[in-house]
Amino acid sequence: MDCQPPFTEQDILMEQEEAQDAASSLQFHREQMATRYIVNNDTDKIPASESPFDTREEAEDFIKKFRKRFLETQGYYKTSSFERIHPNEIQLSIEEVSS
Repeated sequence: MDCQPPFTEQDILMEQEEAQDAASSLQFHREQMATRYIVNNDTDKIPASESPFDTREEAEDFIKKFRKRFLETQGYYKTSSFERIHPNEIQLSIEEVSS
């Protein structure tokens, strides 16, 4: 009967390196899947922004500027059903997305 240990020290070191590589890879993928934010125009059921924002604060700032632009240029927002509403009445929402 052979009395050799089932794993050598080299086997254990190799397993540890593979585990570290897997952890690094997982961290990389988590960073790639970071949460981003899009703004939706729920009044007209369309996206309000063309691309995602890196932070919620950027998305909130976009909403303020979106409403302000309509208020200053037209004084109203015309919905897809041709109703004129005050820009503060536009229903906008922020949605978290994975990039």
